[in-house]
Amino acid sequence: MNNVKQLHRLMPEQVEKLLNYMAQELKGEDTFSLLAKEDQMDLISMLCDNPTEWWTKYEKHLANTFRLKDGSYWTGNGKYQDFSDKVEKLVPARDAVMKYLPYSLEPKQSFKPLLECFRVYSNIYYDLYNNGGTNMYDRREEWDEYDDEYWCYEWRQTDMEEVVDTIDKYLKLPESKSLKYNYQKEVKAYYDGGRSGTNRYYIERVGDQLLEKLQAAYKSENAHLLERFKGVEV
Repeated sequence: MNNVKQLHRLMPEQVEKLLNYMAQELKGEDTFSLLAKEDQMDLISMLCDNPTEWWTKYEKHLANTFRLKDGSYWTGNGKYQDFSDKVEKLVPARDAVMKYLPYSLEPKQSFKPLLECFRVYSNIYYDLYNNGGTNMYDRREEWDEYDDEYWCYEWRQTDMEEVVDTIDKYLKLPESKSLKYNYQKEVKAYYDGGRSGTNRYYIERVGDQLLEKLQAAYKSENAHLLERFKGVEV
């Protein structure tokens, strides 16, 4: 028996969403359940042939059509909103959670370094929605050797940029889905008077992934955090 490389393992709720999306895109029906049996089997066969391709198409569709009402921590309807609200209470008002964050985080990372990552994420996230991210990512005029003007962009705090890099590395995000790439792109758009739902979609998804890691660390640790997390269900 030949071994077939599994490209993408889909959860039941993902399969349902994908089949509904495929029904809309390929068959012109609102939901998969409205299709005739033959059409349903056709879509299932197509999905089984290449789940990775279809999930990629679906995620691009979500990114391109993203609106805050679809699920955003800014509007209070994020995927892990309840847990996020309670984690926020553990974040110091001004200081860092820890002074020196490890450059490379472990796959099963302890809670404290992840909380520091979440603190930085929360800070830049807040500034993005409140000030367009301009307090975090700066733009200034520069001139080249021919005296031509151009815009120069840079993070106002290099230590914050380093944590953003650590987050992307830890979550193993490709550039197109990374926090740094989408944040910088979104702030540049804001400077030019625009915005992008696609960039914000991926920024929101980084928050989801960080909170998933925080929940896993919380479950695996005991002691001092448990009392502070009284009432949190994970």
